[in-house]
Amino acid sequence: MDNTALADLVVLEIGDRRACAACGLLFAQAGAEVIVVEPDNAPQRDKWRSRATLFAGKRSLLWRGGGEDDELLARALAAADIVLLSSDIDSAAGRMVRARLREGQIVCDITAFGPDAPSDHRGWSEKLMQAITGVADVTGLPELPPTASDVAALEFHAGLYAAAGVLAALRVRRRNGPAQRVDVSLYACGINALATYLPLHYGGKATKRAGNRHPMAAPWNAYKARDGWVLLCSAKDEHWVKLCDLMGRPELAREGPLVKLADRITRVDEVDAAVNQWMDAISVEDSVERLNKGDIASGPILEIAKLEQDENIAHRRMAVRLHDPVSGKDALVAGAPLKASRTPGRSPTAIPAPDGDRDFIEALTPRRHLSPMAAPDLPCAGLRVIEIGQYTTAPLAARQLASLGAEVIKIEPPTGEASRAWPPHQAGTGYFFAMSNSGKRSVALDLRASEDREIFRRLIESADVLVENMKPGSLTRLGFAPDELERINPRLVYCGISGFGASSVHPGRPAFDTVVQAMSGIMDLTRVQGVPTKLGVSAGDITGGLFALFAILALLDYRDRTGLGQSIDLAMQDAAVWMTQTNWNGERSEPLEMVAGADGYVAIAASADDVAAAVAKVENAPALSRDALASALRAQGVPAAPVRSVAEVADDPETFAAGIIAWREADGLRWPLLGPPFQLSQTPAGVGAPIGPLGEGNREVAVIGAQGAALAQPNAAIA
Repeated sequence: MDNTALADLVVLEIGDRRACAACGLLFAQAGAEVIVVEPDNAPQRDKWRSRATLFAGKRSLLWRGGGEDDELLARALAAADIVLLSSDIDSAAGRMVRARLREGQIVCDITAFGPDAPSDHRGWSEKLMQAITGVADVTGLPELPPTASDVAALEFHAGLYAAAGVLAALRVRRRNGPAQRVDVSLYACGINALATYLPLHYGGKATKRAGNRHPMAAPWNAYKARDGWVLLCSAKDEHWVKLCDLMGRPELAREGPLVKLADRITRVDEVDAAVNQWMDAISVEDSVERLNKGDIASGPILEIAKLEQDENIAHRRMAVRLHDPVSGKDALVAGAPLKASRTPGRSPTAIPAPDGDRDFIEALTPRRHLSPMAAPDLPCAGLRVIEIGQYTTAPLAARQLASLGAEVIKIEPPTGEASRAWPPHQAGTGYFFAMSNSGKRSVALDLRASEDREIFRRLIESADVLVENMKPGSLTRLGFAPDELERINPRLVYCGISGFGASSVHPGRPAFDTVVQAMSGIMDLTRVQGVPTKLGVSAGDITGGLFALFAILALLDYRDRTGLGQSIDLAMQDAAVWMTQTNWNGERSEPLEMVAGADGYVAIAASADDVAAAVAKVENAPALSRDALASALRAQGVPAAPVRSVAEVADDPETFAAGIIAWREADGLRWPLLGPPFQLSQTPAGVGAPIGPLGEGNREVAVIGAQGAALAQPNAAIA
């Protein structure tokens, strides 16, 4: 048997979006045969400009239209279990495939705003979507225009959500349920990415751009060393004491106006000046070594051009050089982030030549899918998921599994997960915590106590999935190493998420989202006036959580076919590096200009000269609103979008009408909760009820045995 998770699947990728290509890459790296349909004269869209990276490990069919090409495309379609489309970017091949879809095929359509969007909102590109969703408005410096990153974050997030949605649909079909359609919009992905900003808005606080600074910590910024940039994150007074000792200025931490964190936040310019003065005289390597010895979170800001030189990226084989038959040169392509114990991801070994797989396609046989007999349950109904999570990564993966019908038991320490009390909050529960943990049941356990460890052991015996983002080795020290988990429950899928992997050259390095963004190339690709800058949204955390979701669903599929569980070593750095791959081989990024209107900025996806010419044709352009100016430019055929704020996105009635945000009530309180960006036509994912008080499930969980009676669930997903 092939030692990959999805070896029995055939995927036909026909959509022009990078999100379709990213989704196809995930399936190829998990073992599926992925066939990409290439038009004879490929458009100069982003997917085709990054052909080497986005096609690696796949098979190619060149389609010119008519005759033998039509027959081969029809054969590939007849053999496909899964079809990947992007219907808002029209193509002749796409129209042909849509007309010939067969019963039993899972069809995934990835669009900007959904398949029914108005004509002038179809086919919008990455940077325009960053503008319209509020992502650009929280990236950059407050005194400068908003910033759209060169990282295709929303396209890759859409590809990850799409892959998870397809696997959820596959679970239904494998249980003799119907095949169905999966829809994913970049708009919904962008709003979901605002999870750290939406709580501020709903809690009555304003959101704004902060560059690389942190609103509640200092020093926290990117600093220029002698030979490059360093990201430093200091959140405690004890860190400041250690840093001042390292800088040779111990007095700053012991007397004067910078001793306390609250004072450093108000005098952050003075703090940054002191750190800059010290950092400027030493090398990146020296500063990071000293900071890490002092237990101060930091990391070098990785330049994409030096990606292969990163020790951990090399150790985890996340960058591979392959011959590109189109350019005739070697190209750098991404390895597989899926590091699983039984079915490791399949790193690409070749970039296909255009039309190089006709013989393979001619040998394919049509798939026969039985007509569905059973009324479908939600895809993950009957699954028990144990989450030991904090902040974003593990909670995100578990929340999406809950939206698909899984029973999710969230293990919290007796004092509660740290983000429970993050302001703003209602009745002691933070908005961020509520948004991150809908559909779950809280169980409070002290895993240092033998009695609680025994309860945890019984939970593991009854579970299908364990997902956690503790420090690597924490569960092992508590007596639950991966091999012990397998002994307790051989069918368990265990996913451990960390910053740099359990197998890493950086053991124990803190994994703040900003550090991951620095050490993956994201900040290098998001520069503001030459300064590497983090994406305002938590791109490292989110991408890590979405990879965990995909990996868990893929390994559950393998488990259901073989009876064998396994463990996953998932690194946030791997996931974030994987997301930058379309910038690895000198591809030019989409041009974008920010132009001021009367009430804010308009993002225009064109060169500076073309933007100037187009704006000059608009009468009294500076006096127009963002919406009016953007509409006038689109009427000229110039791609443009208003840059919206978090508040505008959060309060937009269409956001609620689409189910992207939904209000749910619990104990007399109303909470705004996020809906999943993927929607399944027959078994729609839902928004779970707000999580209850700390330890709400303790009484019931104490009696769970190996047979695992379910907890009473007030948090079942509501479609």
